[in-house]
Amino acid sequence: MKTPLTMAALAAILLATGCLKDPHPSDPDPGPTAPGWVVSSWTVITSEQFPLTAPKVPFRKQEAIFHYNSLFKPVRKLNRSTLEGDTLQLYENYVDSFFYDDQHRVAELRGYLGHGLEYMTKYSYNAQDTLPAKMEYYQVNLAVLELFSTKEYFYEPEDVLAVTTSVHGIDSSWYDYENGNFMNYVEQYGITHYYQSYTDVVNPLLFHNIPNGLVIAAPLALEAPVRISRNQWETSLEIQNMVVDSVTMNAQGLPAIVHVSEPYSNGRRYHDIRYEYIPAE
Repeated sequence: MKTPLTMAALAAILLATGCLKDPHPSDPDPGPTAPGWVVSSWTVITSEQFPLTAPKVPFRKQEAIFHYNSLFKPVRKLNRSTLEGDTLQLYENYVDSFFYDDQHRVAELRGYLGHGLEYMTKYSYNAQDTLPAKMEYYQVNLAVLELFSTKEYFYEPEDVLAVTTSVHGIDSSWYDYENGNFMNYVEQYGITHYYQSYTDVVNPLLFHNIPNGLVIAAPLALEAPVRISRNQWETSLEIQNMVVDSVTMNAQGLPAIVHVSEPYSNGRRYHDIRYEYIPAE
């Protein structure tokens, strides 16, 4: 494993030579059987109603577009959004590129803003495991790629322990699951209740063909737990008490439209999440 100093020196050389641009990751060798469907894009259109007697007003649109390789593993995620108060003019925010090891597991995630590298996450695994044993997060600081933090993961049937090492010291936290679904995040300062209940609908995150939940976060989620939940959440306690009002399935029986409402004391915000899929055969 390279030391932070070695990584910084290498990054400085690559930046100086113009090599830290977004390359198209090469396809891995033929591997696992492809899934039936993968998410090609998701869109979140947010509107708000303040007060509740007022009409709904468009607030923002967010979009993620996924490109896949020949094994239907995502190689690139394009992230776009509008400015507040608009849902028409989309601007590209950043691009995530995914790189794989010889066992078709995500080994690196590189985040680009324009043509410049902004951050990099490295994943390492034990033996044949598909969930990472370690995650190393790097940020570009003054044109140098620096190690920001390291997380090590330890797995139990219904819990995951994460030990974080950074410039601030060492910290540990727990991710609690029930029936295969992420519920609570426990740290030294107390418990953060992320979700209260789940629907019977399958989680759309399972249709990215990546078992590692750290790689692609769900729409509206601030926390991306390493183990992907089995189902679509129904009640979220993450920020406000967001509630899934309805889920519309497509002809293939996959979640296509998720209507979410977010109540406030003086009004309400609405999020319409739309998923598009492509056959992976």
